[in-house]
Parts: sequence; C-alpha cells; structure tokens
Amino acid sequence: MIDEILELLLDAKIEFIYTTRRGPLATLKKAEKISSTLHLEFATNEKIAYELAFAASIMKKRSVFLTSPKNILEALDPVMSTAYMGVVGGMLILALRDTEEDITFLGPFSKIPFIIEGNKAKFQEAINYGIQISEKFEIPVIVELDMSNLNSQIEDERKNISEEKREGAKFVKDTSRWAATPSFRYRLHVLLNEKIKKIREEFENYPGNRCTLLSRTGFITFRSRSLELLEKDFSTLFLSTVYPLPANLVSGFVQKMEEVFVLEDPYSVIDFQLGRRIMSLKGHKGFKGKIPKEGERLWEYEIIRDIYGPSSSMNLAHGIKKLDPKKKILALTYEDNFFHSGIPAFINTLYNDSNYHLLILTGGREDEIIRFMEGLNFRNYHVLKSIEEIRSYEKEEGFTVFILRGTL
Repeated sequence: MIDEILELLLDAKIEFIYTTRRGPLATLKKAEKISSTLHLEFATNEKIAYELAFAASIMKKRSVFLTSPKNILEALDPVMSTAYMGVVGGMLILALRDTEEDITFLGPFSKIPFIIEGNKAKFQEAINYGIQISEKFEIPVIVELDMSNLNSQIEDERKNISEEKREGAKFVKDTSRWAATPSFRYRLHVLLNEKIKKIREEFENYPGNRCTLLSRTGFITFRSRSLELLEKDFSTLFLSTVYPLPANLVSGFVQKMEEVFVLEDPYSVIDFQLGRRIMSLKGHKGFKGKIPKEGERLWEYEIIRDIYGPSSSMNLAHGIKKLDPKKKILALTYEDNFFHSGIPAFINTLYNDSNYHLLILTGGREDEIIRFMEGLNFRNYHVLKSIEEIRSYEKEEGFTVFILRGTL
C-alpha cells in the first residue's frame, strides 16, 4: 500500500519526498525508479526530514514530509515555525495512520490546515486538494490518510505517470519572512490568521465533507469508523477538514437537528472550535456537546501513553500524580522512545520523588536500560515475562519500573 501512495504523490506532481526508515515507511521499494522527476530521501530523524522538505518548498518545489501521526510530534519545532513563515512551492505533511493514535489537536495548536481521509478511493483527491491549498495560501497542509482498514490496493485508473517537469527551483530572498525579527514575526502572525479565515471558506465546499440527513438526531465526526454504526439510523456529518472547521456547513447541519452529538477521539478538536472559535452553538437547544471516549485502563491502573511525543507519558504521569496522589498511574513507553527523550524524564522523576509506575516495552535493549538505571543507583525494576505479572505490584508504592519485551 505504501508504494501505491507513492504513485499518488507522483500523480500530484510531487518532486521531493523526505521520510525516515521507521515503521511501515521502511517497506518503500520504489522511488526514483518510478519517475525521473522524483527525489526520495531517508533522513536520520523526523526533524531533519521535515526541514529538508521545507527547504525544497521554499525553493518553489512541491515537497512531502512522509511520516506517521505520532512521529510528526518529533518535528514539532520546525512545524510550528513553518506555519508562520509559510511555503512557496506547496508542502504536505502526509501522515499515514494505521493505529488509534490521534493528532488532530495539532491543527488548532499549530494553525496548520488539517485534512483526514479514510476512504482509499478519495486518497488522490485529498492529496491533490491539500497541495492546491498549500500553494494557493502558501502554508503547509497536514493530510492524514487512515490506513487502518485498508487491505486491498488502490485501483489504478491512470494510463501513465506524467514525466512533466515543473518550473525550476527558485529562491526569493525575503528577510521579513525567512529570518523574521519579532516585529516581522507579528506581521506573519496576522497574515497567518488571515490565511486560516480564507482556508475555512475554501473548506466549506470540500467534497470529502459528507452530510447525510435521516433523522432529527445528528452526529458529527471525523473518523469514518464511527459512521458504520450510525449512518443507517441517524443523520451524520463527516468532516474531512478537521481544521479550520467549515463553520457554515456545521451550523447548517446543527440547525436542522433536534439534538446533536460530537463523536471524537481523545482530543476535542471539533468541540473546541465549535465552542470557542467559530460560533456559539452551545446555546442551541439541540447541541449536546461531545460523547467522550473512556480513558484507557488496565486493572486498577489508568494508562498514560506517549501521546505528545517520545516518552511524554512519563512527564504526564508525574504531573498527574502530583495533582492527584491517589490515582494509580501506569506510564507506558517504548525502548526507542525511552532512549530518545525518556532519560531526562526518568531523572526528573527521581529528582522530584514521584511515585507512578512505568512500563517500558522493549525489543531487545533491556540490558542497556538496566545499566542506565543501575548507574543512577535505581534498582526498583522488574523484568516481566507477561503483562499479567504487573498485577502483583499494583499496591506497591513508590516509583516502580517494569520491563517487558513486546507491545501493548
């Protein structure tokens, strides 16, 4: 499937693709063999890959940062800056999602337009639309393709992949944009807000937003899997354009309903925009707010995962325990995440005498983790053979580390 996505990018006249060799992206077999107009490069980490894609885009070339939702967070510094500076040649942050991870909060947080598509027949449309919006408003665009339910290949209706070369690279020096001082950065902020307003208007007519009217009870969602249980009995509004939310489309749907519910994942990106950014629908007699998703639990533990970046679960767990010491928290991270960002969080946990429990899922580097912990004179760790062994330590107080090979 990854190679089929690559061909869709070629059809969209993408010239530069930067990624890393992590996860499903490692299965890429094609590249410049497909077309002489394409340059595909594997970088050593996501931050470098993103900055390379951005460099190509300001040279008036179409570029893509190809990644997974979770790994976008590892490039957050340049992501936030490029939202202000913008691009020239068009740039997509293309996230291929095959798990339950959700990064929709990144839209309003970074002010980067966010499009989601879970229908494989619409992948080409989403990619083409995203690159057009990027070029028209000179801003990066996040396009998330939901790969979780796709088993078959994308139907190929193309005769030949175009070898047409676009305009040559061109860089226009503009210090107020590329090397902005605080006063120039303020102007870029004002310009960014204007871009978002115009993009919101563009999103009103995006065909990926689908409205079905069947009853006076309506559901708004951006996850296609939510529609399977609802679309036969209730009215639904499926939004591919998660940010900025098309205000008129949502308002029109709500006014036709007696009651409306927002179905969301962990982050209330739709509810956030409805209540604080676009219109005051809270006063509408039928608006019921969101239906929250229950927190993930394991026995008496509340599970905290790396939702904000590598080993972010450790800092989140530490903060939660300081606010509510009675909570049973199990922070869950992976060995790669631990070595990437977990070491400072681990030291901070010891320094502040936190008492959550930590589960590190490993793939073969257990000895390195143990040597690191013992080097800090920390020995309250347990190497497990199965997840069930954790139950015998549930009542244990103090910071406790579990090491388990596998995933969860």
